[in-house]
Amino acid sequence: RTGRLHRLPIYTLSEATSNKLDSAATSAHKKHVSGDHWYLIGLGTHPDKQGLGIGSAVIEIGATKAAEAGLPVYLETMTQENVDYYSKRGFRVLEELVIDDKIKVWAMLRDPKNSH
Repeated sequence: RTGRLHRLPIYTLSEATSNKLDSAATSAHKKHVSGDHWYLIGLGTHPDKQGLGIGSAVIEIGATKAAEAGLPVYLETMTQENVDYYSKRGFRVLEELVIDDKIKVWAMLRDPKNSH
């Protein structure tokens, strides 16, 4: 299904570009969250189960637990569709990174006060 969260950009990366991507994401992470926080590294829902609220429920459970501890939740994502998805769930864009003029990465944060 086109336009769904499970569609991630597919890139064939050189080692140099891969290293730049890793370095930029690590730098953004350190720049935007220096204290204790939760880090959403990966989240996916099988295409057959998308649209049932499973991913949203998992995010909400984790974000609520983080908020109860007074901690923000940080993530990086690589598609505008995912930016829109996470924005609807209380995350805000901190920075948009562009690697080698083709790969975009958005650093996002959900503050504890934004828990629903």
